Amino acid sequence: MEFISSLPPYATFTPRDRDRLLYHRSGETRLGETAVLLPEWGTVKDFPQVKFVILGIPEGFGPLANRGRAGARQGWFAFLRKFLNMQDNRFLRGESIAIAGTVTTIDLPDQVNAKDYQPDAFDDAHALVSKLDERVEQAVRDLNLPEGVTLIVIGGGHNNAYPIMKALGKGATVVNVDPHADYRAKEGRHSGNPFRYAMEEGFMDNYYPVGLHKAYNNEEAIVAMEAETRIAPLWWDDISDPEQIFYWVTDRLKGNVGAYLGLEMDMDGLAQMPASAYSPEGLTPREARRWMRRWAQ
Repeated sequence: MEFISSLPPYATFTPRDRDRLLYHRSGETRLGETAVLLPEWGTVKDFPQVKFVILGIPEGFGPLANRGRAGARQGWFAFLRKFLNMQDNRFLRGESIAIAGTVTTIDLPDQVNAKDYQPDAFDDAHALVSKLDERVEQAVRDLNLPEGVTLIVIGGGHNNAYPIMKALGKGATVVNVDPHADYRAKEGRHSGNPFRYAMEEGFMDNYYPVGLHKAYNNEEAIVAMEAETRIAPLWWDDISDPEQIFYWVTDRLKGNVGAYLGLEMDMDGLAQMPASAYSPEGLTPREARRWMRRWAQ
């Protein structure tokens, strides 16, 4: 499949975009009113007060190419509707956050024209993901993030982890809270193999998938992880107390973080979350939020 598009690979989040989603109330200030909107891509350095940059990737064909369910494209818009209307107060100031914008996906069809899940039916979907990889990599690289600024990416599928690491160009240490290791074979790009590509191509130094479900990971991926000394999985079935996860990860991060630390939170790592792959067991949102914050610190 060949893609020819006249659209740029990314677009800034404009005041007009914001105003469509923002609700005003007398006597209150919302994050959407005070968050930084970049006048041009790559101008984060002009706003020294910014500590976090948010990038959206509204796509769903990564999970579909992995035989998952549709709907991931809406994650970015669902986030914006809530986030922009949260309160700006002493606990969180919008001026410390920049909303960069989105990777362009409107010209990429969010569907898989496949019948009966035949092995060759997903070639078009894999090609879509590869095209998206190029755009995500360019978008992250062109942001030119200053040192000390944290990039927050909201998808979309987990397939986007690979081009993000590729854009950084240096080995990352990754903690992935997920019942799936996303370490499937390199059979064509999709949401089930970003970390396999990143590890084998040298963009990831250490990989710690935590909360893995034994019934959700195929044997080939398990064998491949066992053969790589820089991968240490923690299986949900072997955890007697979820608090173990925090200390297990903390011990491995001590003195063992490379050029970058990536914290991945797949929504199906949370119990009963309506994600592309539903999990009846997992962390609570409270646990995940608390631990992610402490690991980042």
